[in-house]
Amino acid sequence: MSSSSSSSSSSSSSSIVSGNYWIVIHRATMQRYVEGRTQGYRLFLQAIESSPNMPKEVFVYRRLPTVTGHEDDVRDVPAHVASPNELEELTAYYIYDAAVPYYRIDIFDMVFPSVQELEETWEDIYNCLWELIQTLELMDELGTDLTITIGDRPAPPVPPSSSSSSSSSSSSP
Repeated sequence: MSSSSSSSSSSSSSSIVSGNYWIVIHRATMQRYVEGRTQGYRLFLQAIESSPNMPKEVFVYRRLPTVTGHEDDVRDVPAHVASPNELEELTAYYIYDAAVPYYRIDIFDMVFPSVQELEETWEDIYNCLWELIQTLELMDELGTDLTITIGDRPAPPVPPSSSSSSSSSSSSP
């Protein structure tokens, strides 16, 4: 009985850059697996650096209760790449709030049943990060579409008339 060993890609870093926003992601995958016997393939991503105007905590996790139902018995699972709104609204790292069981961290760590699913997920994550950066760039490009007045606006002051400020002089015979 023989088993063959294969190697997957090791560690690498990918930089996603667009104008004022960028992020550097370190990617690590399993170094060795045995064909026909390995039951899972791990993908580990870490945002190691980002532009000053963008947090590196871009991976959203969700805290879920386990089947035991105990309050302290929970597990955290990767959910998705944060949207611009989630970068503002969700806390970085976990602070317990049962009403909002989502939070952001700089790490994505997951096991997949196949190398193909791992690679497809990496491609999806990369594309989502690129879309996030592009959206942040677009959000910085504000233009004036409309100026509106809400409520009673006072009438602008009337400038003084030039004829009322002239002085009269009289001459005597």
